[in-house]
Amino acid sequence: MEYWLEHQVDRRIALEQCEAIASEHNRGEDTLTLESRNSLFCDTNPITT
Repeated sequence: MEYWLEHQVDRRIALEQCEAIASEHNRGEDTLTLESRNSLFCDTNPITT
């Protein structure tokens, strides 16, 4: 969400920016996985983000 807020133009982002979003999404999931106790629920993925 932060990436979109900083980089969107007229509520849109360029197709090339999807790679940056996907990488950040995965990085965030990895961080939260390490911080979780027993399980982590994630209702989205880089494709749907």
